[in-house]
Amino acid sequence: TFYNGAKELIKDYDDLRKQLQQVNENELRIGIYGEFFDLSILGNFRKTYPDIELKVSFDSRTNLYDQLKRRKIHAVLIPNILVSEALRDHSLRMVNVISGDAFLYCSEAAAKKYGSIQGVIRNLPLVTKSQELPYHEYCRRILQRTFDASFESVTVVESPAKQSLLTKLSQGFCIMLEKEASDTEGLHAYSLQGVFNETLQLYYSIKHVPASLWAFINYIKQSEMYKK
Repeated sequence: TFYNGAKELIKDYDDLRKQLQQVNENELRIGIYGEFFDLSILGNFRKTYPDIELKVSFDSRTNLYDQLKRRKIHAVLIPNILVSEALRDHSLRMVNVISGDAFLYCSEAAAKKYGSIQGVIRNLPLVTKSQELPYHEYCRRILQRTFDASFESVTVVESPAKQSLLTKLSQGFCIMLEKEASDTEGLHAYSLQGVFNETLQLYYSIKHVPASLWAFINYIKQSEMYKK
């Protein structure tokens, strides 16, 4: 048993040495899960630190967590709503990137037609950029508990522009952070303060923090979007 365990330790040690030899301090690899948050901070970081080569990839939660453990990526960006138990590891640390209370938006015409937030929710589909069923169910659960109203269907779109257009045409309602809603002309807003909080979070391993990742973490904390 000791011999076999020692062989595994030696193999792990050799693998770690090879990884350290290949470390590029000017490279930052970020894995992303979920697509309904404003990720402009990545582009802004790239402009601020042109010497750091930023690489992003999209994958499942399971694969991203495995890549983080094996140091294939430096960190994972994921909404708090979609965080799995696998990321609640004592060796991982978390930084909030964007955090804030959400608003439910519908057209002025829909607000007038249905007369209340309950009427809007019951008669219109949720328009969202997320294809994640856990996110849809989270929205349904929060709205049901808070307003005693639930939506029947979900319309998934590819961009904030399409989300805003369908909402303005009374073909649905959407839930967004105030900072994400850049074009609210013609929309009626219902505050979800205190009941619906969305946070984009960065998870990283304390055992693997290259200079490029420290630069990104510090950049996040200096960002106007950052909330502790």
